[in-house]
Amino acid sequence: MNEWNISDPASVNQRLDAVIGHVRIHQPPAELTARLEGIFAGHAVKPFAGIRRVLATLHSDTLPGVLAGARGATTVRQVVFTSDSADISIQVRPGADGLCQLDGMVLPHDDFDGTHPIELRVGGEKVASVRTDSSGSFRIADLNIGTYEITVGINSHEIVAGPLEVAG
Repeated sequence: MNEWNISDPASVNQRLDAVIGHVRIHQPPAELTARLEGIFAGHAVKPFAGIRRVLATLHSDTLPGVLAGARGATTVRQVVFTSDSADISIQVRPGADGLCQLDGMVLPHDDFDGTHPIELRVGGEKVASVRTDSSGSFRIADLNIGTYEITVGINSHEIVAGPLEVAG
């Protein structure tokens, strides 16, 4: 029996094409399926391999306060989530046409320099994504009223914060 060089994908594909062209297995035996799954499982790329998912806890949430602005009073809500890796500070501001804006800052506990990906999700679906600037600040504008989950990527961590209710 010939050895296959599995480090050469082109060679493996050619050999598999040749074998598949001559073999028809309508119901492969369970032992064969289990053996093939075992052989290839160690080589499969796992999504988010090495990423630890951390749930942030709500540290503080101000009752909507009133801040004096140049054009009158503006209701601003300040929310802070905390985790072992970072704190996430968010101001929820009402905007035009019943939409809202999030102004936030990611404050890593270590000396990480760079930007962080931020995602907003509703029911598990991504509805917005941005990156922080080098100081950790971010802004997401024109958000509909609703309840969001915030995900922040830091090094090998994915910090999940929420739910965050956004109202105009």
